Amino acid sequence: MILAALNHNATGIILTNNILPPSNIIAKAEECGTPMLLVTPDTFQVARQIDRMEPLLTKEASDKVELLKNMVKANVDIDSLLA
Repeated sequence: MILAALNHNATGIILTNNILPPSNIIAKAEECGTPMLLVTPDTFQVARQIDRMEPLLTKEASDKVELLKNMVKANVDIDSLLA
């Protein structure tokens, strides 16, 4: 499943149950530039925690969205990220 996620450009991967994947999978993630996070809880508990998360930014908070846009424009080299 991890390799499938890596082959489909996953933004990041959460590894549950404190189980480290084989070194070839870690190498592939590094090659793809995909961050991996190793956590102790089981998959169900992690999925529940993610489901209960409250977003820090919503599309309805237009003032915060505009502030974030301006901060990104001023501080992030978008062209080098897209290259």
